[in-house]
Amino acid sequence: MAEAKKRTRSSEILLEDGSSSSSREESGHAMEDLMANRNQKPKLTISEAEKLVWESSTKHSKAIRDWKNQFLQLQRLDNRQQASFDQRMKDASQSLGALFQQRAYELRGHHDPFQLKKNGELLPTDLSRIIDKTREEDCLRSIADISKTWENYNPDSRISDEATRMIKRGSDLIIDCFVDMKKLGVITKERLSHFLNINDRGELISTYVASSYPAFSTETVYLNFNTRLSLQESLSTKTLVDSLEESTWERVEFTCLKNLITRFLSFVDVPELKFVTIKEWFLKVASPDNNRKPHATELEAFLKFLIVHISSHSEPIRMRNKTSKLIEFKLLYDMLNFTMRYHSSLISTEFWRGIKSSILFRRIRTFEETVGLVSSVVYSTNVLREAPRPTTFPEAASHLSTDLLDESNQLVDSNENRQISSFAKLDTNVDQNILDKESLRAVRCYANILDAAIQSPVVNLLELSDFLTHEKVISNPLINRSNHDLLKNAIEKSKDQYTQYYIQLQILQKAQGSTDPCVFFETFPRWAFWSFRDHVREERTRIEKILAQAHSIYYPQIRGARRSQYRPWSRRIPRS
Repeated sequence: MAEAKKRTRSSEILLEDGSSSSSREESGHAMEDLMANRNQKPKLTISEAEKLVWESSTKHSKAIRDWKNQFLQLQRLDNRQQASFDQRMKDASQSLGALFQQRAYELRGHHDPFQLKKNGELLPTDLSRIIDKTREEDCLRSIADISKTWENYNPDSRISDEATRMIKRGSDLIIDCFVDMKKLGVITKERLSHFLNINDRGELISTYVASSYPAFSTETVYLNFNTRLSLQESLSTKTLVDSLEESTWERVEFTCLKNLITRFLSFVDVPELKFVTIKEWFLKVASPDNNRKPHATELEAFLKFLIVHISSHSEPIRMRNKTSKLIEFKLLYDMLNFTMRYHSSLISTEFWRGIKSSILFRRIRTFEETVGLVSSVVYSTNVLREAPRPTTFPEAASHLSTDLLDESNQLVDSNENRQISSFAKLDTNVDQNILDKESLRAVRCYANILDAAIQSPVVNLLELSDFLTHEKVISNPLINRSNHDLLKNAIEKSKDQYTQYYIQLQILQKAQGSTDPCVFFETFPRWAFWSFRDHVREERTRIEKILAQAHSIYYPQIRGARRSQYRPWSRRIPRS
């Protein structure tokens, strides 16, 4: 009996240390001085709040160690790099443990064991608070600086899928730490706000956004339609970004847009000269790091140049430069939107009056709604990927689902609260009844084609998933009402946005007449629809492969006999 008690002693909770020995090992905090007399200490059941703090500390410490090991398996470091990496990770782990342990002591009503003393006496309260503030911010900085470990990866180069996933997991780890520290009271709202807005100045959030879209493509650029909205609606970040001030938001959005533009210019072989000029002008005029606000005359000159450049496009998009042009248009839209959001108050009434009285205004309004339409259709494609996805896969088929699961964790808004146009508030003459019978038929035709392109493969996915569920191949399919509603809403949003786009297109065509056709605005969104249909086919094939592999694992002896059950996948998607 004595031996049994001795064996279980290590897992009992003690009054002074408040954690099991295994918890302390996970957290990396030895408590030798408190454990020396542990046999004389009465046992105490810790509060639920303190238990959550210790569990969270253990969870995040383990996550840091696991991520460190994954990083070292993937990235070879020389001796100097290894020493720097080890020190950075050690600082982060110790800082995390110190912050969580401090909170546990607060919940227990004890003073912080790390509180500084002089001649055996605790320092005065005011001085102690100053030191605490500095120490806490140093700890937060050490945790945030985990992101420095992947700085050697060149964002302009093509890195492996494993590397991009590793970077994403590292960034998620940092954000999760900060979210839990806020939720559990490890750091106060005031201290967190000071760190994010004054100390860090948005760098933590900007790094997270960059890691959320490691792949640079037309789809990812349009999917993250509005960085601020995506962060505010993301379950991972919305509680954290509540602490951001307006000036920090401006810095975060500017940094993210600057990074995108830089990546785009490295992506294209020969960037357009005017785009390079706009980029340099934008970075000069709109940068939050400017010591002074841009002069109204300088800002108006830039805005006029940008609007004229956007409005000058009249040629249809060619297949050979489709990707680069579509990304360029989204970046032009983002620069225009950013300038309007943060600097429009500096623009004179005379400038707006001149813009509104010209054809430029009608063309820029059409351009905005066109970009909104493309983004809305891309969002529908993303929702389509999510709707029929199973939540569990057999182990042997799990590698086939890796891309699907990665894509489900992208930073994207709900497409419910987007403000597509920066100029709509100036547009007081839009007649919503401008659509004649022919235009209404075009809208209905688009809606019917979109429905046909989505509903047929979705029905097929449901049929196949229902069959596999009935056969107990996949035990928990993600086929629920919320996913269907999300997909339905996404389709409806695309239809609504198409209507807004078509209204502006009709107004523009009537304003400029047949002498200046609107071929560009007519062909621009056409790509999105073609791309959507292609993604439907790709998604259908990919999910079939995953589910078929799962089926073959459970029924290997009758694999051939079951093949005929996949006949619904052979249906063709209606073409326009």
